[in-house]
Amino acid sequence: MFALLVSFLVPVTVAHLEFDYSHVYDMNDFKGTPNYPITVCKDAGCRVYLTYLDDDQHLGDQDNGPFTIVIDGDPKIKFYDLNRKTLPNGEKGYLDIPKGTDQFIVHNPNGNFVARPLALWVVLNSAPFLDTVSVYEAANGAKITTSTKIVVLMSVAPFTASPSITGTYAVTVKTSPFDMLSSGKCEHVLKTDNTVSQSFSQSFSSPIISFGFDSAVSIKLSIDFSFPVERSIDASGYLAGPGYIGCANKASVFRSESYNFGITSLNETFLVDGAKRQHVSFYGDLNTDATAPILLYDMDTDDEPMKIVGNQNDSTSTWQYAMDTSSFSLHWDALHWRNETFMIRYEVGGPVGPPGTKGTKSPMDITTTSASLRSLLIPVLSIVLTLI
Repeated sequence: MFALLVSFLVPVTVAHLEFDYSHVYDMNDFKGTPNYPITVCKDAGCRVYLTYLDDDQHLGDQDNGPFTIVIDGDPKIKFYDLNRKTLPNGEKGYLDIPKGTDQFIVHNPNGNFVARPLALWVVLNSAPFLDTVSVYEAANGAKITTSTKIVVLMSVAPFTASPSITGTYAVTVKTSPFDMLSSGKCEHVLKTDNTVSQSFSQSFSSPIISFGFDSAVSIKLSIDFSFPVERSIDASGYLAGPGYIGCANKASVFRSESYNFGITSLNETFLVDGAKRQHVSFYGDLNTDATAPILLYDMDTDDEPMKIVGNQNDSTSTWQYAMDTSSFSLHWDALHWRNETFMIRYEVGGPVGPPGTKGTKSPMDITTTSASLRSLLIPVLSIVLTLI
């Protein structure tokens, strides 16, 4: 049966995300087609990782579970089993596709070819450091313990990761696969030197999160699938649109129904002491226009918000800014089906004065507006940060 099916492949539109040594496919790649060919593994072979969502009604297993990986006409594994595959050490399991494979097909047997939120990650066997990478399914438990230099988390549901590490370390965190950790083609969302000595907490809404440490460290990683309404702010962090990847093509966004937040579903507040104003530096990686601006509020003042827009087409995708404040707020309003995305990192410096006094601002390549949008926009993402 499979030999017959794979001989009649339906042409598909390439929508997957391509990296140096890996490829990521989303639900839309497999939707509406019975057989999806993957051609990247023939020369080197590859490992295939999968994550998808299930719920109390098991709709994920119902629709995604029957998908089958077919190799040269031979059905190898169903998505149901690949999603649950686990190595003896607790790491996420994978399917090994040998070098020289002529046909690698993802077969969708559903009558209407439906697919639910999923991420299929195909990693070439030629990827550097592949055998030293620890890959985990974020949904597999509240605690992950490992000793390694590179850790990858997979999830198509938004989650918060809180690593607890003994000693000092330097870490780079990217919302792209590990083969991009040392590449300048993809932005980092967090980067620290070896002054970090305890833990940090960060929320993510991207399918693959890569942590690169400067040395092998012993990590206890707590995973929480509810974004906290209030949590402490670290010295550095970021806010990004759902599905943000952050690589050279700014239009490359992971699109999934699991990120369809609606209008008011994500609302976070970051709280610290707030007794002193701090010097805060911002960096933005932008691909969003005037119909979906990011709004930056200085919560120490009644000033109108700064309107932040930029895109790759007109070379305005990079944004920088600095301000002295005890708290600030970032808001974004956009529909889930649009192509806009953004990432704004912040770095917090030392205290400069008590709150309530006028903060200084140092604009660098900024886009602002004096028009009030406070009453016009209902934020999808609303984050208020109060600084030490």
